[in-house]
Amino acid sequence: MMTTLYLVRHGEALGNKLQRFHGHTDSDITENGEAQLRLLAKRFAEMPIDVIVSSDLRRTKATAKAINTHHSVEIELDSQLREINGGQWEDMAWSDVEIAYPKQSGHWNSSPHLAELPGGESMRGFEARVIPAIKRIIEKHRGKRVAVSTHGTVIRVLQCWCMGLDLSEVNRVAWCENTSITQVEFDEAMKPKILRLSDDAHLPEVNHTMRKQAFWVAYQEQYGEENV
Repeated sequence: MMTTLYLVRHGEALGNKLQRFHGHTDSDITENGEAQLRLLAKRFAEMPIDVIVSSDLRRTKATAKAINTHHSVEIELDSQLREINGGQWEDMAWSDVEIAYPKQSGHWNSSPHLAELPGGESMRGFEARVIPAIKRIIEKHRGKRVAVSTHGTVIRVLQCWCMGLDLSEVNRVAWCENTSITQVEFDEAMKPKILRLSDDAHLPEVNHTMRKQAFWVAYQEQYGEENV
């Protein structure tokens, strides 16, 4: 009996547009994010799902609602699926984070597994929150098709886990686009098989968020050839 998860990153939110650190900051979806969600709803129209589980922040709840447009299934909220807690970084511009916290922002960019966000979570602690949450969801909904509306760092850590990589190798896993879909099947022994990875085929170029940002371009230049 296979359990299928669709890991979906939320639509573009203000933090993405303004390039500010929004982990637990409860920001809203932008106008472009709303367009992304309409396209996501169409993408899921022909994809059978049995339940939706969402982070409890506004941007993920809006995304869960869009996924549900043509389904009307139950939406469960789970605070353990929230983005990493940025502590003192919350709502800071990324450029200011790099100036005020050069050591930790350096870890975040080049060796994320060592990052400890001041007043917030460490990446190792974050991983220890997210993976058990997903395991509980799989256990609760065995044999079902579950759409999970969550955040970029959550999905990146889960992709790393599903690939059998240690968190120290997370930079082999690229950042995913807003509203992208990663589909994973889990067998009875909880062994994952990735069927699609960060699939954003429903988005035309005009609606992309990440590909227009300098950090994404720099990341691709540094790690693109090595990405799994």
